Amino acid sequence: MNKTSDADKYAEYRDLILETHDVDIDNFKQVEEGRAFGKPITNYNIEQLLIGMEVEMEHTKNPLFALTISMDHLEEFSDYYDRLLKMEDEAKAELNIKESSILNSELTEGDLKKQTKAVIDAIIPLRDNLYQHYAGQGFSDQQIKRKVPYAFLRGAIYTLTGWNKNILGYWEA
Repeated sequence: MNKTSDADKYAEYRDLILETHDVDIDNFKQVEEGRAFGKPITNYNIEQLLIGMEVEMEHTKNPLFALTISMDHLEEFSDYYDRLLKMEDEAKAELNIKESSILNSELTEGDLKKQTKAVIDAIIPLRDNLYQHYAGQGFSDQQIKRKVPYAFLRGAIYTLTGWNKNILGYWEA
């Protein structure tokens, strides 16, 4: 490429980044440790850069730093963000299929009994550990009986599902 076309390409990149991310790259300084350090921004596909900036803004509020990260990733794979988005779409589709099959599955009474027994078998050690924990802190039996049902339920839900949300809205911290 000659100097005029390099300048034209840079101007096009500058305009697109300014338009989409409201930042001027004229004073862009790369992080010196990055893989793309010292390489012109025009070495990379502009669509990949724009997608990359959008993705990396999940991790920073600085669009120029997002640009640096994008360039570093594009140094690894020129279609890094296409691959990333494809992987995310596949993972979401897989998760939706799993959720759908769980919600739409027909459970027999025997299956339900087996699952209930598995839940109870998982919960009993939690209950026993909570009693021991509070007793070790000097709580009376009456205090433990008030505390354990909520902590017990929270622990059981977290252990069985990995979901640590305040479902009932009044659990202790």
